Amino acid sequence: SSSSSSAAASGSAWDVFGHDFWGADIRQPGSHRSWRPLVTLSFRLNHTLHGFHVVGFHLVNVALHMLASVLVFVLCRQAVYAHSSSKALSVALLFACHPVHCDAVSSVVGRAECAAGVFFLLSLLAYFRSIPLKSETHYRALYVSIALSGLALMCKEQGITALWIAAAHEVLLEPGLLSPLLGLPSQKLHTLHAGVRVAILVLLTAAITGWRVAFNRGSPTVPVPNNPAMTNPYWLTRFLTGHLYVALHAVQLIWPAQLSIDWSHESIALVTSVLDVRLLLVGTVYATLAFVVLGALGWIYSWSEERRYRCLLGLLLMVVPFIPASNLFVSVWFSVAERVLYIPSIGFCVLVVELCSQVRWTRPYRRIALCCVLALMCARCVARNEDWRTPEALHTAGYTTSFPHSGFAANLAGELMAQNRTEEAERILVEAKQFTKLESEKVYGNLGIIYQNQGRWAEAEHALVTAIHIRPAFVNGRQSLAALYLQTGRYKEAYAQASEAVHLTKGGHKALHLLFEACAGLGDWQAACDVLGKHTERNPAPQNLAALANCSAHLGHYPKAAELLAIAWHGYAHRPGPIGSTLAELTLNVARELRQRNMSLPANDILVCARKCMPEHEEVKQELLSLLVAWYVGDVEEHAADLIT
Repeated sequence: SSSSSSAAASGSAWDVFGHDFWGADIRQPGSHRSWRPLVTLSFRLNHTLHGFHVVGFHLVNVALHMLASVLVFVLCRQAVYAHSSSKALSVALLFACHPVHCDAVSSVVGRAECAAGVFFLLSLLAYFRSIPLKSETHYRALYVSIALSGLALMCKEQGITALWIAAAHEVLLEPGLLSPLLGLPSQKLHTLHAGVRVAILVLLTAAITGWRVAFNRGSPTVPVPNNPAMTNPYWLTRFLTGHLYVALHAVQLIWPAQLSIDWSHESIALVTSVLDVRLLLVGTVYATLAFVVLGALGWIYSWSEERRYRCLLGLLLMVVPFIPASNLFVSVWFSVAERVLYIPSIGFCVLVVELCSQVRWTRPYRRIALCCVLALMCARCVARNEDWRTPEALHTAGYTTSFPHSGFAANLAGELMAQNRTEEAERILVEAKQFTKLESEKVYGNLGIIYQNQGRWAEAEHALVTAIHIRPAFVNGRQSLAALYLQTGRYKEAYAQASEAVHLTKGGHKALHLLFEACAGLGDWQAACDVLGKHTERNPAPQNLAALANCSAHLGHYPKAAELLAIAWHGYAHRPGPIGSTLAELTLNVARELRQRNMSLPANDILVCARKCMPEHEEVKQELLSLLVAWYVGDVEEHAADLIT
């Protein structure tokens, strides 16, 4: 839905630079603060070319992933395995078919990861071209690298880490400022050039990062269900659970058996004690990482300088891009997310190939082992992509994993409700209420809708009120509750809920319609007219104009109603929709009232508009013909041709 709104958004292309990825003004307090204008522009280009046909959107994602895989090979061939195309190809193949990438490639909004990955790799390739040969620095390539990293940042926040890796590479590796401490070769002239490049990288990276942080105008407010640990008031819980999140990301890279599109809500229980058995997993992950680091530094094994260099570079490529999404330094909108591993998996694949090369097998056995690993990954990818075929399959896969949560239950129930499988949906929602620890407004909201459709008014009201209590800004809950009050004749309560929904949606059509119905029940047409007039100025959609015309008609302002209907028909002519029959009925009522007041000319105008837009509507044709006959009643035969026309 976010990609749909981004793709179909009206206005100048420059507007995307002032909005977040989900379409909200980035300066507003409720903004997500995820600024990805290049991705949003690509969605708009897709929509311009083929509308909302999903094949085009997915083809772009697949093409970006293919390009990223090729760039991984080129990067490894240039900077990691200069003398071994087979190892570089192995890294690229592992990256291309790693199952953890299904979320980024199969999901349309995952284009942010794919596009950022492409610019990230291009930035590193440009950086490695700037590394001096014979003590020379190619500053043009260095500046191109910085610019490409800026483009990566405009796709996803992790993109800026390409410059962090470049700076770390200058300090630690190629002969870097701290190369002697790591046992790597160093030369004074090389160290001098490295110092200049580090200064450039650090200054420009700090400037870009500082501007990006300032552009946010504050930190986003992370909802509790999205990231329960980081919103917990206890420091120990945040600290321990945050490191558990890191360990679970590592498990997704090493053994991607349990994949899920959503790890929020209560899917991962908080770690509240140092005696929690899951901390053994955290210790194992960090011990393994320490083992690789110490091996790369030569403190455990006497590896060659080339092998240590490759391991250190792999560690940089894996760890540094993960830092912004790790929850260790800055709270983000998720606990665990497979898509954020898209770029870090490059370094993981380098480490896998390099560490496997330590196994003392003959070359045929290594190739057989690699083929087996690739076959397993491809099989897991195929199975995971089957989950992405339909929303029901995707949510069912998440609900049946080892980490289900109420959000999956609500989404799956919503899909079942759309298919009129109400009993199944109700059963899933009732189950979710029993095992959930964090209450979900969607669970209670969907239950309320089911009870409402079944006429169980008291249960429906209790469920919807609970949903709104959990999240007061739950628009669907307020609109459903307003509809329930209208059905039961409680117009004052309906007016209160509809008014709040109008405020939250900034004049949404459904909320305005509910407010209109509530005002009609109360007989307060002036209040409805005032509210509708305010929002129609911002959103002059035909349905809003029709509602405002109806209010004006009830107030006896029929000329004003006719004027609004003429504008509404003009908008309907450019974008027909289901509002046509409602417009026609309202037009007939207003036209008849105008004729009774001897105001035939505006009646003729709106009837002609209706006739042009809906030529098949018989009542409109008869009313227009009746009006014309009344005009020419003195000489019908003389004007017969005009009447036929």
